Amino acid sequence: DSRIPILLIQRPGVQTSFVGAAGKSAMPWPDAPNACTFEAAAQGFGAGWDVVVPAGWGMDFWKTFVFAGARVTCLREQRDSLTEAGLPCAPYDFPDTPAFDAHAAMEEERLTTRYFRFPPGQRANFPKLGVASPFRPLWSLLMRGPAAAARTGGVAVHVLRGVGPLREINRCWARGDAASVPLAQKLAADSPARVTVVCVSLSMWGRGVVGEHALVCEPSAHDIAGFLREGPRWAGPVEPVQGVPLDIRTAHKAADREREERQLESRRRRRRRRRERLAGASSSGEDTAAATAQAKAKADVAGAAGDTQGATRTVVPVSSANARISRPVIGFVTSAGFSFTRAGGAGLGFCSLLRLAELVDRQRAAGLAAPLVLVRDAHSRQYRACAFRVVTNQ
Repeated sequence: DSRIPILLIQRPGVQTSFVGAAGKSAMPWPDAPNACTFEAAAQGFGAGWDVVVPAGWGMDFWKTFVFAGARVTCLREQRDSLTEAGLPCAPYDFPDTPAFDAHAAMEEERLTTRYFRFPPGQRANFPKLGVASPFRPLWSLLMRGPAAAARTGGVAVHVLRGVGPLREINRCWARGDAASVPLAQKLAADSPARVTVVCVSLSMWGRGVVGEHALVCEPSAHDIAGFLREGPRWAGPVEPVQGVPLDIRTAHKAADREREERQLESRRRRRRRRRERLAGASSSGEDTAAATAQAKAKADVAGAAGDTQGATRTVVPVSSANARISRPVIGFVTSAGFSFTRAGGAGLGFCSLLRLAELVDRQRAAGLAAPLVLVRDAHSRQYRACAFRVVTNQ
C-alpha cells in the first residue's frame, strides 16, 4: 500500500476580539471608528492549513506544492505574515522562553555595537529621552513595590496563556465589569515572584508607526481628555526632555574619551607600521615588504576586533530613567511595523496584566468606552494613541 500518513491542522486566522462594544461608535466625536473596525479588514487573515509529513518526505511534498502554485516564504515573510494577522511569532514574541532570551541578547549586542559606532552628536541621547533599556525589554520596570526595588536586573516573565482565562478577561473588559481587577489579581497571584504579562495586539488610532522595543505607556487624565475632544486626529503628547544625572554624564564622557583614545592609538600604529614598511622595502626588498604588509593586516583585524569589543562592553547607563518619565511604562512592543490590511501602524506587545486591568477600570469610569494606551518609540519623545486587544489564539 503506497500511502503516506500526514497530519492536517486547520488555522482559523484572525479572530477579532477588541475591547469595546461592536456595532456602534464607541466615541463621542462624529464618524468615529469603533475599536473593532481596526481589524475588520484582517478578519480571517492567515487562515489555512498546516501540513505535517513524516521524516524524509519534506522535500518531495515541498516540490509538489511549488509545482502546484504554492508560494515559498522564509523566516522574514513568516514573521511579517503573523504580525499582519496579529499573532505571535517564535521566538520573537515568546518572552518566557530561552530562545527569546538568546535572541534578545544577540539583538542587544548588535544594536549596542551599532549605537557606539556613531559619534556622540549623531546618536540618540537615551537618558534625556527617559528610555531605560532601548535595545531589549526591561521587565523589572513592570514590577511594583518591594519586588521592584529588590529586582533591579532581569526578572522572570510569566505569560498568561489559555483560551479560557484570556476570553474571560476580554468579556469583563467589553462589558465594563468591575470584577476585572480582582480577576487579574487572582491570575497574577499564581506567580508572585514573576511579572505576569499578556500578549496584546496594537493598532494606531491615527498616524504613526512604531518599531520594536517601543514603550507601551499609561495615558494620563489630560491625555484622555484630549483624545475624547479631538479623536483620531489627536497628535498625542510629547515627553519632556529629562535632566541627565551627573553620574550618567560622567560615564558617557568617559566612554567617549576612551573611544577617542582608541582611535588615536590606532592612527599611531598605522603611522608606525607605514614607516617600518617603507624602511623594510628600501633595505630588504619585496619579501620584507610582503611580510610587513601581512603583519599590518593581522594587526588591523586585531585592532578592529578590540575596538568592537570595547564598544560592545559599554552599555547605556540609564537604569533609573523610568522613575523620571511622565507616563509609567506598562509594557513593551516586540514586533511592529506598517500593516497593509489595516492601513496604519500595528504591532504586538506584552503588557502587565494587573496594570492593564486597572487602566481599563479607570478609563471606563472616566467615560472612555474603548480603552487606549500610548506607544512611544525608543528614539522619539512623541506618544501615539493605540487601541488594543488581548490575543487569545496563541
